[in-house]
Order: sequence, then structure tokens, then C-alpha cells
Amino acid sequence: LAKDGATLTPSFPCLPRQNILSISNNNYYPIAVTQLTIEVLHLSLVVGQVSHSLLLHIGPLASEQVFYTVANRIWDENTYKICTWLKIKVHHVLLHIQ
Repeated sequence: LAKDGATLTPSFPCLPRQNILSISNNNYYPIAVTQLTIEVLHLSLVVGQVSHSLLLHIGPLASEQVFYTVANRIWDENTYKICTWLKIKVHHVLLHIQ
């Protein structure tokens, strides 16, 4: 188990990501968010997804924040080799969240 919560299985690393999503309402009337789906991409492949059914009311010209965690697994063999290579002590894996 790495310091950031990542686990390295014998096959591929699992990288649970915790994040905050800010939702802004730039309108002059209130809105409600009822369904939220978040995907994590590595390269162009979806490696994690989380769906929330929630009822979030956002007033006019206001914003709210949603905390979420996405469990994802990097299936790319080259990334796995970099993450497990003992010669590299510090590394970063770029994940795109949409």
C-alpha cells in the first residue's frame, strides 16, 4: 500500500482517487442535480467510474461541492511497469476526470 492509498496487485495498480467536484449555477433561477456520473480516464481508456443518485439544490448564482471517491485500476502494462519499477522512487500517473 502506497502513501496515497494506491495498492499494487500482482497484476495492475489500483488507484482510489478522492476529489471534490464544484458545481456552479450561473443562472438567475435555482437548479437541482439528481444524477451525477464521474469517469476517470488513463490515456483514452475509462479506468474508473462512479455514479451518485443525489438531490442537490443549488440556488441562483451559487455553487455547491460534492465529495467523491473513484476506485480505478490501470490496465496499461507499461504504466504498471513504471509503478512497480524499484529504480523510480517518485512518479506521477496522469488521470483525467470527466
